[in-house]
Amino acid sequence: FPSHQILEIVAGHDGIYCGLLYVLVLEKILRIFRAIRFLKSLRVMMESIAGSLSSLFWSFIMISLILFVFSLLFVQQMSVELTEGDSSMELQQQQQEYFGSVERTALTLLESTMGGVDWDLVYKLVEPLGPFYVAVGLGSGLPARQPLGPFYIAAFIFYIAFYNFAVMNILTGIFVENAMKLCKPDDEERIAEQRQKDAKDFCEIRRLGLLIDTDGSGAIKRDEFLRAAQNSEFVGCFAALGIDVADGDAFFKKVARSEYEREIDIDEFAGRIMQARVTASSLDLQSLVFQLQQGLQKLQGYHRKQSLATNRLATELAGIGSLKGDHCSL
Repeated sequence: FPSHQILEIVAGHDGIYCGLLYVLVLEKILRIFRAIRFLKSLRVMMESIAGSLSSLFWSFIMISLILFVFSLLFVQQMSVELTEGDSSMELQQQQQEYFGSVERTALTLLESTMGGVDWDLVYKLVEPLGPFYVAVGLGSGLPARQPLGPFYIAAFIFYIAFYNFAVMNILTGIFVENAMKLCKPDDEERIAEQRQKDAKDFCEIRRLGLLIDTDGSGAIKRDEFLRAAQNSEFVGCFAALGIDVADGDAFFKKVARSEYEREIDIDEFAGRIMQARVTASSLDLQSLVFQLQQGLQKLQGYHRKQSLATNRLATELAGIGSLKGDHCSL
């Protein structure tokens, strides 16, 4: 269906169908970004965000648990401070505003670590809590609360340090690891990048071939290549492409089809080098193939010589046999 008909159909249904439509549209947009190569950076960022949604969900769960534990801790003592404390009315109003409930305390702690509220302001609200009291000795004549040190002040400082140095760094490392995994090119991208690199290297080899062709014949002669191989600049240019031409004569023999080939067309020269330069082992394989071809040619020549010699010997033996037969008949 056309897009306007789909929108008319979806408009009469619940929001669930609209959400599904948005997901389908987003998937289509991602496919378009994947097809367009020059939008790779934007595509990688969108895929990194989409691929990190699972980690983001569990990060929210972990942060919520941490905030819930510390919120219960501070709300418990803050309620005692608001009912029994002797702080000023203004300070108590601020404490009630920032620590009035577990939800508001969790928001205050989150804001103090994410820049929403200066954590020094929250520290001043926590500071009047003073020592940490626990109920001991009830019914024994002992005081109902005994000080155990500035626990809440230390707890707040520990929360700030723990959240900034531990939680955020761990979460950042997880997201960076997921993004690095998604940034790796897929098979299609690797093939496309390799093709672009091969095309660029072919043009560079052809350019060097034109410089080697001093007589402008359009072909590289063996003597021209040997003279170029003695030039350190040419050797360095070929080395930058992963091609070792230090031994010019041996390299030319590897590129040539046979030992009798004395000149090679420039485009053919570049194409043969591209075929043989994948790895050093491929060059060795090309050299082995060349040696095998030479050996095969020698064996074929030896076989022809042996066949001619055998035919001559058979002819001579036949002639000698005919002479003996004539002599016997006489």
